[in-house]
Amino acid sequence: MVIDKLKRKIDEMSLKGQIYVSKIILAAIATLGCFILTLTQIEHSQAWGVAFGWSLVAVHFLVVWKVVKVDINEIGGKGKILMEGFGTYIFMWLLLWTTVHTIWWISVYGVPIFYP
Repeated sequence: MVIDKLKRKIDEMSLKGQIYVSKIILAAIATLGCFILTLTQIEHSQAWGVAFGWSLVAVHFLVVWKVVKVDINEIGGKGKILMEGFGTYIFMWLLLWTTVHTIWWISVYGVPIFYP
């Protein structure tokens, strides 16, 4: 029921709106990937998380460009697919990653207490 409403709402959006929504969802996926990599504690796990987040941007670009059959000129070309919503993606990714990592840190180590 809720998923059907969400699908209808996304279908009614403009192409730019759909790209923004997809970038926000990608930011949530990148956050989840970074968090899982942090939990594994492999060597350079946070660097791997950042690489995972950037690779999602490339995959998103290729999917929208090659798989989704849309008129690229409708939004301004291939470069616009990459750059549209890019700031939103970065901001949401950093916000979510920082929030999730802070909550995890507090749950493991407790609230930090600063002594004078």
